[in-house]
Amino acid sequence: MSTDYSVPIPWRRISYSLIAFVSLVMMYLLPGDRPFRFVMYGIGSTIGSFYFAKSSIKHILSKHKVTTDVIMTLAVIGAAILGAFEESLTIVFLYSITETLESYTVRRTKSTIKSLIKLVPKEVTKVDDGIETTVAVDNLSTGDILRIRVGDKIPADGEIIKGSAAIDESSITGEPIPAYKTIDDTVMSGTICSDGSIDYQVTKLPSESTVSKIIELVEQAQANKVPAQLTIERFTRYYNPGILIFSILVFIVPSLITAEIKVWAILAVTLLVASSPCALAISSPVTMYSAISAAANKGILVKGGAFLEELGNIDAIVFDKTGTLTYGEPILTDIITTADIEENDLLQIAGSLEMYSNHPIAKTVSTTMIDRELAKLDVENHSTLPGQGIAATIHSKQYYFGSKEAKDVDSYEEQVATMKSRGKSIAYLLENEKLIGIFGFEDKVRDSVRDAVKEIQERNIPIFMFTGDNKEAALKIGQQLDIDETHIHYSMSPDMKMKKIEELGQKYILAMIGDGINDAPALAQADIGVAMGIAGTDVALEVADIAIMSDEVVQFVRSINIGRQMKSIITQNIIVSTLILIFLLIGVLIGRVNITQAILIHEGTEVLIVLNAMKLFFKSM
Repeated sequence: MSTDYSVPIPWRRISYSLIAFVSLVMMYLLPGDRPFRFVMYGIGSTIGSFYFAKSSIKHILSKHKVTTDVIMTLAVIGAAILGAFEESLTIVFLYSITETLESYTVRRTKSTIKSLIKLVPKEVTKVDDGIETTVAVDNLSTGDILRIRVGDKIPADGEIIKGSAAIDESSITGEPIPAYKTIDDTVMSGTICSDGSIDYQVTKLPSESTVSKIIELVEQAQANKVPAQLTIERFTRYYNPGILIFSILVFIVPSLITAEIKVWAILAVTLLVASSPCALAISSPVTMYSAISAAANKGILVKGGAFLEELGNIDAIVFDKTGTLTYGEPILTDIITTADIEENDLLQIAGSLEMYSNHPIAKTVSTTMIDRELAKLDVENHSTLPGQGIAATIHSKQYYFGSKEAKDVDSYEEQVATMKSRGKSIAYLLENEKLIGIFGFEDKVRDSVRDAVKEIQERNIPIFMFTGDNKEAALKIGQQLDIDETHIHYSMSPDMKMKKIEELGQKYILAMIGDGINDAPALAQADIGVAMGIAGTDVALEVADIAIMSDEVVQFVRSINIGRQMKSIITQNIIVSTLILIFLLIGVLIGRVNITQAILIHEGTEVLIVLNAMKLFFKSM
């Protein structure tokens, strides 16, 4: 997804931190002037701590929670009470500048939404009876005719009724090469006309179009949390108040025994700074935001960090054949007439039946009928037989068109066997249960699939292939991709696919990749459901855990890489932040780490964690 990730620099936050820094420098330059130092401290600490002190008050008063902001605010106050003004202001400066960096980087990773919003124009040219008027996009209705010229952004999904154009879909699918579009082709909101001119009819309101669906999905994903984050949040819910109580006890109990109040007070404040789990708290969410935005930047939409993390754990993959491994645009190669009926008459009947289906073979048959300028026949009592075909009535005769073999196909066994041996898909046309026509179709493996499948196999991840197609056609595609013959399952209905997924799921952590429409039950049954090539398809966005906007299987491989890298970075961040937290706690308790050292190590760790988490995001830009 080619997008603009520019985010306004938080100059106010930076200026507040700089005021704290300047005040701190002035205090060190004029150490003997107590009134001046006090004034500098007052200005620097009040302004520099504005954001995290405000957050602390909010959490204590309204949510009754002890957060890291609360701990750091108390550390600032404690150091000031002890007269350690330089140390107190050092906490203010370093913590505020670190929080500013964290806030800015998180906003950068979340900027996917803002960049998508910018893809939709505010105004567009509407055509009524040949007259052009400029209207607000918010006032569009379905059925409106819009005129798009070179450079114009498409505001809503629709269908072209006039002209042709090269449409840049990189903002949605990640594909860099513009797609040629002409009459009857669909266009998506958020895409740009890079050449040519078209008139198109709006089929969905802007609020219901592709970009709006994507924005909703990204917002949902960023709100969901990975398991590691939930675990850390549960831990800090008890750890933060616990360490606060422990610090208070470290001050009170020894003070009552030894009367060295200041010594124990400094130790307690140092302990507060050292034990604050800031780095641990951000180790997971910042990484998740970075990974989700990195995926979105490549046209991969994830419904939550948990799904991306689970994708990194998969140990088997199921591909649906048609439209995923193959182009899903079968070519009609053969029509065998078995009765005294002309070829075009067979095509007219089959095409009229298939006008009601969205299956790839149905589209091929109906399109071929239209291309031959054959009129559509009146169809009644239409019904879809999942995984088998279409049944309907035409001129009081019952017709069936689909993959289920007819009783009287034996007479044509040799011709059918020849087509199957060439890897062709077979469909039978029946009139009142009598075979009247046999259709042969050929689909091709996608150009980029071989490399993607090879990369998956090199990782020793088993690949399974599901198809409703015949055995010969399935095996031919499997052989081309070097898929284990025992992993190829053919002549499958949607129910059979779902049951097989359930069976395989008992042995593997399973990802299922399909088109998101016919494979909806199987996608829902798998540990991870991935819908491919579904730009503009509502059903896929609803069903899948991960939606890949383009038709390239290599994007799925990239999503696995992102999931594994996210999991690895989260683990790194948690280990590093935990070890440093333990080191600081022990160092403070045995007297080897003072307050200044604790501040520098604590904030330095937080910066390190943020930068490590952002690697995924910056690599995707």
